[in-house]
Amino acid sequence: MFKVKHSWLYGTVKPYFETQGIYLLRDDLQFIEKCLAKIPEDRHRLVMRDYFKIWRAENLLSFGVQPGAYSGRFEANSYLRNTCEN
Repeated sequence: MFKVKHSWLYGTVKPYFETQGIYLLRDDLQFIEKCLAKIPEDRHRLVMRDYFKIWRAENLLSFGVQPGAYSGRFEANSYLRNTCEN
């Protein structure tokens, strides 16, 4: 298991997501932390960059679609889960 910097996750990542209109729930942050602990620390920033891009792209694609039909949260979390398991 690798160390996840709480100050980075809660002090930098979360506020950045919120300024972009993506509000992470406590469960999201716990899931992110658990997944990032499985990969080396030098990949955390790259993985979170891709996580953000996927979430943002899915939200833009699903604009005007029925709520809950296909969410950016689901796609981003699937990416994170698949990336951290390998």
